[in-house]
Amino acid sequence: MGTEMERDHSWRKPPVVPVNPPKPGSPTNRILFLTDMHWDPYYTPGLTNDCGEPLCCRPPNPKATNESTAAGNWGDYQCDVPYRTLESLMQFIAGMSDEFDWVYWTGDLPAHYVWNQTRENQLYIMDTLCDMMKQYLPDKIVFPSLGNHEGVPVNAFPPPFVTGENGDSWLLTDASRQWYSWLSQLPDWDTTHNTITYGGFYNVRVREGLRVISLQTNFANSGNYWLLINSTDPAGQLKWLVEQLLQAERDVDKVHIIGHIFPSSYMKEFGWNYHKIVTRFESTITGQFFGHTHQDSWQVFFDDSNRTRATNVAYMGPAVTTYQGLNLGFRIYTMDGNYNGTSNALLDHESYWLNLTEANLKDKAEWKFEYSAKEAYGLGSLQPQEWARLIDRFKTDDALFQKFWE
Repeated sequence: MGTEMERDHSWRKPPVVPVNPPKPGSPTNRILFLTDMHWDPYYTPGLTNDCGEPLCCRPPNPKATNESTAAGNWGDYQCDVPYRTLESLMQFIAGMSDEFDWVYWTGDLPAHYVWNQTRENQLYIMDTLCDMMKQYLPDKIVFPSLGNHEGVPVNAFPPPFVTGENGDSWLLTDASRQWYSWLSQLPDWDTTHNTITYGGFYNVRVREGLRVISLQTNFANSGNYWLLINSTDPAGQLKWLVEQLLQAERDVDKVHIIGHIFPSSYMKEFGWNYHKIVTRFESTITGQFFGHTHQDSWQVFFDDSNRTRATNVAYMGPAVTTYQGLNLGFRIYTMDGNYNGTSNALLDHESYWLNLTEANLKDKAEWKFEYSAKEAYGLGSLQPQEWARLIDRFKTDDALFQKFWE
C-alpha cells in the first residue's frame, strides 16, 4: 500500500507545524472515555472466586468455603463485573454529565466466559448496555467501537466477503440499529450506516473542525483466524482510512481515532501500514483512544526517518472490569475547544476509579478522582514529545516510574 500511495502526490506529507498552547481561558471540550465493561449477567455474590476455570463467581461454581474466596457484592478481582456495579458507575457519571460533552466507548461488553457464548447472548449484552447508556446519558452522543469479545466465538470477525450464516451481519446490523440514536444526530447517517454494516467502522464529523473515525480493530487482531485469508487490509479499511484522513486534511479538520485493540499489538502487516498512516497524518490526528489491555497506559509513535522524534500518542484504558486483579476505572479527556484558531489538541486527562476492596467491605460503591496526567507526571502538555520525555525520565527516576506503575 505504501508504494502505491507514495506515487500519489496527495500522499506527500505537508510541513509539520508546532502546536501552540491555547490562551488562558480558551474554550475546551471534555470527552468521557469508557472501555472493557465485561458485564457478567450470571455473577453471583458468595460463590467461589477460586474455581480453576477462566472465569469464576458464577454458576455452576459452588459457594465459597471461606470469606477470602467469596465473590463480593460489588465484584471480585478474579471475575468480571455484576450489573449493580455498572449501574453505580452510570449513576456516578450521570451526576457529573455537565462536565463532559460526548463519549468514546471502545467495546468489549460481554464477560470472559468465552466457552459458552452464543450470538443471542452477545446481542442481549450489547442491547442491555446500550440501553443503559441511553438511560443514564440521554443528552450525550456516544461514539462506540466493537471489541474482540463481541465476536462468536471470541476474536472471530470474518471479512465482508464472507456472507450468509458464517458472516457478521447478525452483529453489525444490531450495532447499527443500537448506534443509530447517537450517530444519526450527525451529518450523513446513510454513509455511516453503510460502513458500519459493511465492516464495523465509520467516520463522522463531531463539530466544526473535528471528526471521529472509529476503526474495526478486530481486522488487526492476531487471534482472528479469518485473517489467515488476508491480514494486510481486511475489508479495505486502511485504504478507506487514508481516504478519510486525506479529506480531513483538505478540509483542515482534525481527527480522533477510536478503536478497541491498541496499535502495538496489531498483526505485523496491518500494524506497519497503520504506523505509516499515523506518521503521515501526524498533523491531522490529534488523539488515538483504545482499550483491550484493561490497563492505564500509552504508546508513543516515532518518525521512521528520525527515531528520536515523537509524532503521535495512543492512549489505552483504564478498564471498567476488574478482570484480572484490577480496580475499576474510567477517564475524562480535556481538549482545546471549538473556536476560531483552535488546535483541537488534547490538554490533559483525568482518571477516576473504584476501590473494589473498600466497596465490598463497606457494601457501598464510592467512585473517586484518581489523578490528572499533567499534574501527576509534571507534563508541560500532552504533545507526543512530552510523553516520550516522560518515558526517558522513568529510566532514571524510579519513584516516578513506581507512581506510574501503581
